[in-house]
Amino acid sequence: MSTELASHTNILIELNKAVKTLHFYPKGHPNLSAILSNCFTTLKEAASAGGGMKWRVDQKRFYVDGRPVEAAQARLEPLARQFFLRRIREITYLPGLTEKDLSILLSILTTDAEAVEDKGGVERMLAEMGARGILLNEMRYEDLERLGEEGGDEGGGEEGDDADRVVDGAAEKAQPPQAEEPDGEAGGEAATEADGESGESVEGLLERLAAEEDLHAYTEITVKLKERTLPLLAAGGLDEAMAVLSALAAESLPGSSKPVEFKGAASLALGELLTVETVAELVGRLATTDEAEISAVGDILRAGDNRTVNELLVAMTSARDLHVRRHVYNILLSMGERIRGELEERLNADDPLVVRQVVSLLGDMALPHSLDSLTAAYGHRDVKVRKEVLKAVARIPSPRSVELLLGALHEGDDELALQAVISLGALRESSAVDALGEIALRKDSFSDNPALRKEAVKALGAIGDRSAVPYLARLLEKRRFLFGRKTNEELKVAAVLALGRIGGDEAAEVVRAAAGDAEGELYRTCRKVLEGMDR
Repeated sequence: MSTELASHTNILIELNKAVKTLHFYPKGHPNLSAILSNCFTTLKEAASAGGGMKWRVDQKRFYVDGRPVEAAQARLEPLARQFFLRRIREITYLPGLTEKDLSILLSILTTDAEAVEDKGGVERMLAEMGARGILLNEMRYEDLERLGEEGGDEGGGEEGDDADRVVDGAAEKAQPPQAEEPDGEAGGEAATEADGESGESVEGLLERLAAEEDLHAYTEITVKLKERTLPLLAAGGLDEAMAVLSALAAESLPGSSKPVEFKGAASLALGELLTVETVAELVGRLATTDEAEISAVGDILRAGDNRTVNELLVAMTSARDLHVRRHVYNILLSMGERIRGELEERLNADDPLVVRQVVSLLGDMALPHSLDSLTAAYGHRDVKVRKEVLKAVARIPSPRSVELLLGALHEGDDELALQAVISLGALRESSAVDALGEIALRKDSFSDNPALRKEAVKALGAIGDRSAVPYLARLLEKRRFLFGRKTNEELKVAAVLALGRIGGDEAAEVVRAAAGDAEGELYRTCRKVLEGMDR
């Protein structure tokens, strides 16, 4: 077994990606075949080059020749747990590994651990499904042949066909199931799994869920899926539960074509599955860079009930990973009006950070009905919260928003005034021109705030009202000054750019006059603005 340890890490990552792909992508998805094919190629090359390849597994790690595969261990731990739950302690890939062998392994890894035991364990499943390039635990090749013979013709029958359907065209297709009844005890178990209602596979239930049109039958399916999935989640098998969680989410989200009563049934089952622990684990998975996983997890959380929303609101400020917090924020944002009540309740939270994040969310949602709560939040003791409110109301055009922003200009707090200026510019509120013009012209050696004046000039340009031209013209008048030359130059450049945005003959004449006495950056800006106005 000559493959280097680093290569084993890459192979395991590809296998982990393939298992996740089967949980996230439906059959026929364009990405499915490519990912599974790449996984097989990687495994096949390693097994062939080294004369075979062996891993040992415990519930957290994979081992090669007694050495743990430490690199990417956090990413691979869920995969190790899936092996462990199915009582796979050792796996050997033989040089003759085929695509069908891989499809059988993936079928085992995506079958409920309890169902694997019911079918006689992983060794019997492997043999009866027709694998010849993989050995599990202490198996020898002779054991594969013996177990396969004991199972009669089943290896090429129903279970073998199931394994091929896992890859959905990426692996060789097995022969279709025979019409005659399978022989022997194992065959009886297979028939019970396929036909007995209590033993119906999760995959079968999901297929029925998508097609069912009777509400009573549909509700029964959601209950069965919930009952089959709860033990998996309790045992830490989130990967195995993802297919059910994703399906119930897809059925209950607004984009689903199902009637509202069906959506309600799916939503109820999903809500019972999304416990505090499960939501926490799903949130943790948002740290991945795998866009498919982020999308799948996001859809599940988005479909959650109020309990899920509460957990997401906690994670939005408490998660250590910045990317996780951003993904949680976007998930909550996409929920919109539905969660407005929960958000507004949190405006009374003790932690100012929580209040700021909620204010930001309400602002990004731009819901007019939130204006009352946002206006009330402006009375918060924390200036950062008040600043966030001023930023938020800029996304909700309203006379009340303008009133709040204009009032903030005169409170004597430059930090709040600066944000109010920026927000008035974003609103393009023409009634604010005079107030902004006065700030732009303010020149007091004791209270001068160049940053505030510059933002006021930029806001006048953004508003684009021609009543601002006289204010900007006064800024461009030639004056004698003993200090602050650079600041004065920056203000004049900003004024010229603002006049360019306002446009019109009067603005052009002011810029033309300023260009006559200008030099350096101011002159170049005047020429550029005039060229744009002449077009």
